[in-house]
Amino acid sequence: MKEVKNNTLYIGNVSTKELAAQYGTPLYIYDQALIEQKMDDFKAHFVSSDFETNVVYASKAFLCTAMAKLVKKHGLYMQCH
Repeated sequence: MKEVKNNTLYIGNVSTKELAAQYGTPLYIYDQALIEQKMDDFKAHFVSSDFETNVVYASKAFLCTAMAKLVKKHGLYMQCH
């Protein structure tokens, strides 16, 4: 979740200014808790009593070892081409 406090953007309750100071810029920042919540939401809402359904993560959107582990942890499938 993102919010602004004292003119500073926070992502996942972490100051982007502090992240930039520690890691430099440009910097990609992902909120893991939000990603995991969305994975669970998709799995919960894309079910059917009429069809076999699977939630598939498009690896070309963003893929690293940590993301692949999250996909596996949440029981999603991964599109890899």
